[in-house]
Amino acid sequence: MDSDTAAAMASALGCATSSFPQTYLGLPLSPHKLHVSDYQPLLTSFDRYLAGWKARLLSTGGRIVLVNAVLGSLPVYYMSSLLLPTTVRERIDARRRSFLWTGEKKCHGSQCLLAWEKVCQTKARGGLGVRNLEHMNHYLLLKFVHKLHDPTPLPWKHWFHTYSALFGGSDGDSFWNRLLHEELPRYQALTSVHIGDGTLTSFWHDKWILNTSLAETFPVLYSHCIRPDATVQRVLSQGLDPQLRPRLSQGASSERRMVSDCISNIQLSNDPDTRVLASMKAEPFSTSGAYRLLQQDTEQQTDIMLLWSTRLPTKVKFFAWLLSHGRLNTREYLYRRSIRKLEEAYCECCPTVMETDEHIFISCPVARQVWRRLGLDADTLDLRRPWQFPLNSMLPDTVCIDVVLLLLWHMWKARNAKIFDHVNSSPLDIIRRVLKDMDLCRCKF
Repeated sequence: MDSDTAAAMASALGCATSSFPQTYLGLPLSPHKLHVSDYQPLLTSFDRYLAGWKARLLSTGGRIVLVNAVLGSLPVYYMSSLLLPTTVRERIDARRRSFLWTGEKKCHGSQCLLAWEKVCQTKARGGLGVRNLEHMNHYLLLKFVHKLHDPTPLPWKHWFHTYSALFGGSDGDSFWNRLLHEELPRYQALTSVHIGDGTLTSFWHDKWILNTSLAETFPVLYSHCIRPDATVQRVLSQGLDPQLRPRLSQGASSERRMVSDCISNIQLSNDPDTRVLASMKAEPFSTSGAYRLLQQDTEQQTDIMLLWSTRLPTKVKFFAWLLSHGRLNTREYLYRRSIRKLEEAYCECCPTVMETDEHIFISCPVARQVWRRLGLDADTLDLRRPWQFPLNSMLPDTVCIDVVLLLLWHMWKARNAKIFDHVNSSPLDIIRRVLKDMDLCRCKF
């Protein structure tokens, strides 16, 4: 449309002329692919929040809470409608990562004590439980796919089924058509179907029988399929043979007989198909449920959850988490990362010994005296598994881990006080501080 015609139409309608992309309901709207610059309002909202926070005055525990509760929630509205470009997602993660580790807008890689992929894993798998924006974006968009499979009749669904290329229409290049084409396999992998009338269930790709898709269970037969998008209702009404090539291989013929036996007793009803998450609980589909299902793993480090189940402040739990991964900023660790010189990597109390975390908490004379006063042999303690320290005979099980973590925490604080403030702490001082903290927290136990 030329500019004169556009101006005339705008005058008749009483509106201004504009161009794409433009903002609609807070989101950039365009018939073309959005550029990274179009997401600048989202990035600006992060900068506005970060500028107002006194991050240097916050403990690591406070920063973890803000990263999860605020910075992880800001892009949710965008991600519910748009698939964020990788560049935008990386810029958001860079801001979250730098705020978590340093409290600044930017940080160097050497300041990040653990890889961001590890931080985004669940606490049961050894991470911090920070949301993975890529996974979260996909599962928020799955809500649209789920609504298309919901039996409730809506005008926009009728329009989409009429014009989408996936359902026989001609519009194959629209944003929603490309989105559905990408997200549908993920949705089918995460859900299972309680079969009703079979009209909204894919015969080959949905999990409606055998707890897996027929395309995965019978790959040879599926390779002879000529209608991969056939529904259960269509196959059961027309039969299996019209969906296959006329001549089958020996392997396909064998699998065809097995599939025929599996579906021979299936009876359809007049009720709509019902979809649930493919989990043990078979709960209704939700974004949070799908995200949790992704995070599940048979090799979870369940023991490390004992650190997070304590009643201690989050900063102490975060310290224990770093210790369990061997990522405390000891002098030896800083030397290995080329941040300190070799002559600066030795213990403040033991000038001839490298200051490793094992030395600080186990081998150093101060630490050995602390454990000896508690009746423990320091050489038998596994620093990476503090929940196994044998204090059970002296303390109730409900406080044993808390006391161990507080002992380690105050040893670390005593080490920092000696290095930075030149203040010495005796083993009795450390134990007294632990008792004082336990007394202050007694209402939690």
